[in-house]
Amino acid sequence: LGKTHQVLALLSSIYKSKVYRPEEPTLVVAPTSVVAAWAQKLTKYKTGLKWSVFHGKERKIPTTGNDLILTTYGILQRDDALLKQKWHMVILDEAQAIKNPTTVSAKQARALQSKFRIIMTGTPIENSMTDLWSLMEFLLPGYLGGMDRFKRLYIPREGMPSVDQAITVKRLASPFLLRRTKSQVLQELPEKIEEVRSCELTEDQRVRYNQFLNTKEVEALRAGLRGSGKIDYVGILSVLTRLKQVCDHPELPELTAGTAVLEKIDFHKTGKWEAYEEIMEEALGSGLKVVVFTQYLSMMDLMARRLSEP
Repeated sequence: LGKTHQVLALLSSIYKSKVYRPEEPTLVVAPTSVVAAWAQKLTKYKTGLKWSVFHGKERKIPTTGNDLILTTYGILQRDDALLKQKWHMVILDEAQAIKNPTTVSAKQARALQSKFRIIMTGTPIENSMTDLWSLMEFLLPGYLGGMDRFKRLYIPREGMPSVDQAITVKRLASPFLLRRTKSQVLQELPEKIEEVRSCELTEDQRVRYNQFLNTKEVEALRAGLRGSGKIDYVGILSVLTRLKQVCDHPELPELTAGTAVLEKIDFHKTGKWEAYEEIMEEALGSGLKVVVFTQYLSMMDLMARRLSEP
């Protein structure tokens, strides 16, 4: 089961308990789209929970009859009524929204009154030490000490934390983490296989590539890199973008700029096209689903045109 299903099962067992049923409701804070997903699941499954959404201009927190209140981080930032209410449990979904401890969302979340707190996130919390501190400060206020002390002990001014620092923080946080990996959940799935296929540039691509490299613009950028003056990073990024586009298709820069006609472009002018069609034919012929990633929308247009052809 996913995170939301597990938490719904927990809440259902709490509020349907014949031994002890909390008097206070539980608050779920999530992004707007995720609140809609919660509402969809609560409607679909027979959890026995009475719930409502705290949102909109005429919003009011129900005083009785609700086990669960759903709201958004945006409402949490603006409405102090949530801070005045006493909650049995506060659940933050997509909790990376409070990873910066100085934001309004993080401060408001820490100010909520509750007996229990849960954080839900599919984003690894080890992205940075300060992210972890902010999440833990909501979950267990004061457990990792103040931010200044935490930084002094575990966050070097330069470079990465040492192995000993990382191990210590992991030991402090791990008793409160429940996490799963793919291998634990779906053991029947095979290991991911990565296959790298190299494609040679066509003659058209080589010509266009060298044309870009030999322009006065690129020569000026080279001179800037060799000198001691200010480096034109924007110009370098622009050239790199054009070179990457040419590696996809020699006419992609013009197609992106709107100066080329999609219907007149020859697919096979790029060295990638033969490999692309071969992979697609093998996958689709085997009844597989395929996801193709590309950085450029115009390349998507080109592929879509080919796929729509008989």
